[in-house]
Amino acid sequence: MTMPTGESGRPASLTVVNVLSAGRSGSTVLATLLGQFRGAFYAGELQPLWGPAWLPDELCSCGQPVLRCPIWGSVLKDVLGDEVGAAILRLRRLRDRTARARHVLLPRCFAGRAQEAAEFLAATARLYLAIQRATGCRVIVDTSKWPSYSVVAGRIAELDWRVVHLVRDPRAVAFSWGRPKRWKNAQGEQVVRLPPHQAAYYWLVQNGLIEAFRSRFAHYARVRYEDFAAEPQAVLSSLLDFIGVSAEPVSLEMLTQARERHILGANPDRFTTGAIAVRPDDEWRQRMSRAARWAVTAITWPLMRRYGYLG
Repeated sequence: MTMPTGESGRPASLTVVNVLSAGRSGSTVLATLLGQFRGAFYAGELQPLWGPAWLPDELCSCGQPVLRCPIWGSVLKDVLGDEVGAAILRLRRLRDRTARARHVLLPRCFAGRAQEAAEFLAATARLYLAIQRATGCRVIVDTSKWPSYSVVAGRIAELDWRVVHLVRDPRAVAFSWGRPKRWKNAQGEQVVRLPPHQAAYYWLVQNGLIEAFRSRFAHYARVRYEDFAAEPQAVLSSLLDFIGVSAEPVSLEMLTQARERHILGANPDRFTTGAIAVRPDDEWRQRMSRAARWAVTAITWPLMRRYGYLG
């Protein structure tokens, strides 16, 4: 695990842990376990809240439509008011005009949008602080996937923003994307799959952007999913130190036990009601075709080597 790269030194009333990763890297499992500790709350993926036609149809992991969930209904009314549709459209426009990769990489080209950026940051701060009020938590775990959003939200003075970069062997990720998973919302279900080359490209771009923005994160740690699956208790203990949380020793059995959660927008596994399974999931080693392995490796080898997946 790679430990913090810097300290911001600014006062903050709330810690946000952004678990950044490519999809199917195990972030839902890791974040769910972090959210089991006293004083922590795993919110899910918050950046997509302002996505197209997303919020009204989304289900909380408790099974309720998000606007009727006892936690999220209160939070979103606090943040959005009564005109939910108009507020979402406004925040989506602000996000897309101020929090994409190009805005982080080329800030001088978008200097004229400073007022919009300030408005988006203020709304984002209200969201996290409303979650804190509704849940009483001291730490929010967020698995939003945009590295640029993490850079932008990390500027909010009220938040102590910490990035956990979770990586997983891209061959395992590509194999997982080949398995059909059913994404549920209030309108029904949708099956999502990706072929190996697309999954590999997405893995490379996502992790490449996180690496490109790494120096912009005040607090950064990297974790390999394989290390987490092999020694979950040790990795969780190290992450709690990184986050700055003093927690009483808790057994892995207690952390993985079933309980009601209120998770938005993450992997469909968030609807699982039983105990949390932490396992290596090495099925790809036996079932992934040689051609698919070579394709994934050819696309992703520079970062595979960096993360210790080659040689």
